[in-house]
Amino acid sequence: MSRYYDQVLTVWNYLKLQQSLKPTDAILLLGSSDLRVGERAAELYHQGIAPLVIFSGGVGRMTDGLFDQPEAEVFAKIAMDCGVPHHAILQEAKSTNSGENIV
Repeated sequence: MSRYYDQVLTVWNYLKLQQSLKPTDAILLLGSSDLRVGERAAELYHQGIAPLVIFSGGVGRMTDGLFDQPEAEVFAKIAMDCGVPHHAILQEAKSTNSGENIV
């Protein structure tokens, strides 16, 4: 195991909160290098969690050179390929880090 496993597990257990999902106005997904983000967004949308999915993320330090488009566009396409309609998606594709996602 990685020498950081215990620390990562502690953070993970703190962040996951053990809360059940409830319907909301929108699903906000921040940029990532993990393509499963788009798939998970589609799953949540199809479960009726929210009528709107917001993808946020431009080209960040971790994804520069990884994708040929901003993160938001990559994940929105994946979600649409999974059946989320275009009208149910908003994109913010200029931010380069999570702080900029919110501003």
